[in-house]
Amino acid sequence: MTCFRLAQSGHFEELGYSVAQLLQDFNWNNLSIMFTSNEVDYCDGIVADLEFALNDAQSYNPDIVYKQEINSQSADPFLEALNEIRSRSRIVLLCLDSSKDRRKFLIRISQLGMISDDFLYIFIGMRGFGFGQPASGKDILENGFTPMWIDVAGNNADGMDDVAMEAAMRVLVVSCYGNLLMCDLEGRRCHFCLISSPEAVPFCAIFGPPKAQFCDPRLQGHIGRVENLWAKLMGLPC
Repeated sequence: MTCFRLAQSGHFEELGYSVAQLLQDFNWNNLSIMFTSNEVDYCDGIVADLEFALNDAQSYNPDIVYKQEINSQSADPFLEALNEIRSRSRIVLLCLDSSKDRRKFLIRISQLGMISDDFLYIFIGMRGFGFGQPASGKDILENGFTPMWIDVAGNNADGMDDVAMEAAMRVLVVSCYGNLLMCDLEGRRCHFCLISSPEAVPFCAIFGPPKAQFCDPRLQGHIGRVENLWAKLMGLPC
């Protein structure tokens, strides 16, 4: 798969085309889009550029069968949208611009039984955090951040950290920042494509110690599937 550099202008056109290429490579169609909005319209801009890319006649044009802006202030912000998605698509693109919302989403898809192999959730617009969050906690990912499924503020008062972690196994993160494209699944393995110039062929490599040294035993089977997926994405030998 081709790696794309995010333009330094602050717009997200190239992120949109990167996602389009990913969808095309795996022939993924019939997708849904969910996003939250805030005063700076961060996810609004990302979704607008994503839709532009997916509707470009020169790009891949999957069917967007459902799109919903989420009101994160409502009592159960994801329930209605997820019930709609369940009967319409299996690929969901999401831009959720807060760690709290991402954790809530992970818990809700688990509670609704939507974390089987039938579903894939692609998180975009992660501001370079990958599967992490800016808050500091005792558990640290390879990228130096606390996992998104950890309730740092509440110290796991709801007891849902493990539930959210299990749901995160169905999540793919595509995040672009600067001249570095980070494609990461579950957060235990870091794949980087460093692009020295827009014309350069990306140099792709896998960084990090052997998985046995940093992989939670509960995730071993999942990590094997992850490595095979990213070997295909990055053109690496399986």
